Amino acid sequence: MRATFLCVLLLLALSSSSQATRESKTAFAAPFSPTLPSPRRSLRGAAGMVLSCAPAVEEIARSPWKLGEDHPAARSAKVVEVFRYLEQHPARLSGTEMGYEPSDIMARRKGRSFLDTPALSLTPEDMPTSAPGDYAKLACAALQLACGGLDECHNIVTPLSWDAPTLFGGAPVESEARSEATLLHHLVHLREGQHVGEFGTGWNNSGFWAGALGEHPVLSQAHVAALLLAR
Repeated sequence: MRATFLCVLLLLALSSSSQATRESKTAFAAPFSPTLPSPRRSLRGAAGMVLSCAPAVEEIARSPWKLGEDHPAARSAKVVEVFRYLEQHPARLSGTEMGYEPSDIMARRKGRSFLDTPALSLTPEDMPTSAPGDYAKLACAALQLACGGLDECHNIVTPLSWDAPTLFGGAPVESEARSEATLLHHLVHLREGQHVGEFGTGWNNSGFWAGALGEHPVLSQAHVAALLLAR
């Protein structure tokens, strides 16, 4: 389950990095640089777990949302629908304002493009696994974030990565997936960008979560892919 979830996160990170490097020709990984290992180190160790269940980094970077029949995510019709949507509407790094409200309230807020995406009805039960635990929740949250559901993702990851209750996420939860929840928390606020949220701008907040995360194999691979795309 962990490997499947890391593949989803890798695709999310690479989709954003592909857009950024095409537009700026600079390394997408710059916001992450204080916590990233070197490119050489990122090809070894824990990063191998990601590569063991995903195509080569170069192939993912060129077409991050194409699913092969043997990809774990291809076993879920709803997930395939989301991936097809993302193939036509790639995740972007443009700043998106957040509401910091529970998901049922955000679902009634007019004018949100996320409400017209197939990820709106996506649930952890739709993830291609029968394993219990929080990884299915986070894989669902990653796809919702990729489709523009910043608040929906944020409401899932906050109790798994923050040790205080919130009105939108509820009470904190002890989880073995805390590292992955922290990574997604970082990506949520990176997508929030220049907008002012709960703790300054999204960029400022994302920096806090990057520091809390430290190294992670998904960011290592995203770093390598960004450098390849920027060549």
